[in-house]
Amino acid sequence: MMRALALALLLAATTVGCDGESPAPAPATAAAVGQPASLAVSELAVSEVASWPVDAGRLRMLGLGPTYVVWAAARDGRSQAGPTRVVVSDLDGGTRRTVYRSTYAGGQIGGVAEMAGRVLVVDERPGPSDHGPPTAWRLMAVGLAGGRRVLAESEPGVVSWSPAPVTADGAGGWTAGWVQQDAEPPTGAVAFTWMPGSDPRRWGSVGRAQLVGLTADGLLLERIGRDEVRGMYRIDLALRTRSGVRRLTDDGLVVEADVDGSTLAWSERADRGHQLADPVEVHTLDLDHLDGPETIRRGATGWELHAGDGFVLRSGRHLGLSVAPAQGGTPLRLPGARVPGTSNSPAVLADRVAYVRRTDDGVRLVVLEVAETADVG
Repeated sequence: MMRALALALLLAATTVGCDGESPAPAPATAAAVGQPASLAVSELAVSEVASWPVDAGRLRMLGLGPTYVVWAAARDGRSQAGPTRVVVSDLDGGTRRTVYRSTYAGGQIGGVAEMAGRVLVVDERPGPSDHGPPTAWRLMAVGLAGGRRVLAESEPGVVSWSPAPVTADGAGGWTAGWVQQDAEPPTGAVAFTWMPGSDPRRWGSVGRAQLVGLTADGLLLERIGRDEVRGMYRIDLALRTRSGVRRLTDDGLVVEADVDGSTLAWSERADRGHQLADPVEVHTLDLDHLDGPETIRRGATGWELHAGDGFVLRSGRHLGLSVAPAQGGTPLRLPGARVPGTSNSPAVLADRVAYVRRTDDGVRLVVLEVAETADVG
């Protein structure tokens, strides 16, 4: 979901754990997690579902399934080491196994998206620049019980950005066709969706856009404009369905976006003051009732943003994470602090959150369940 912003920055610049396969320690049993002291009491509470020690330097991406966690694992704990394989760990026993390794010489894993018993994996052969597209890529559907399928791959001789897959309710989606052409802005992309047992469905051109989520009705897109807002190409959200395209924002300030069911959440950068790309507001919108967004956060906020079942997860200052009710309310800071110098983003599935945190017991991967306080006890 950061891909659209990275492309906007690039285009504006051109115009101006232990991750082995041996059994891991058994996760902790479910236990209530205390709420930090606060002047206000949140409408949300969390309880621990599972927890085990990890080497945060090796863990690069997280995906959360109903009974397991997946991640891309690096060869060693160096912060710059690229991940080369995909690991799955069961929540009940903590047993880990590698389900995919990069098939390119010197290749690495560029993306992981959990998909109800499968994982969508972006396999890349890196290019000469850390900030440019890979020289080759393929998008794989990998079954956790076995089997794999190539869903898309780069064209020989064409340097293009790899897709950033998204998933929802057992379906997957991605955009392809962002081609770097001698510093000229890309002209368009094509959206695809896929259901197991069928061939990928081509939705056709979505223009200068990235697919960032799937809804019950269609595709959630981040659309990159050709004009700039405060030195960056504008980014707005739109919903594409079979009946057409509906614009959801129009100020060009979108930074990050995510959707879970009917809950859409996004962050925006400031239209004045602050740093150019820093997100300063978080908004939500009920896609079942498109009658105006709720603003659930004003003031400095972090880059991480994920929509859950009735809540929004966001990062904040001092490497912290918090959840807040989707329709507004008091945020609840999650226990522990993020691990600095690593790129292990949290994952959300329905009412659960997975993230890596540092505590008095060391660095652990933790899965929490989020509920309204009225549902707890």
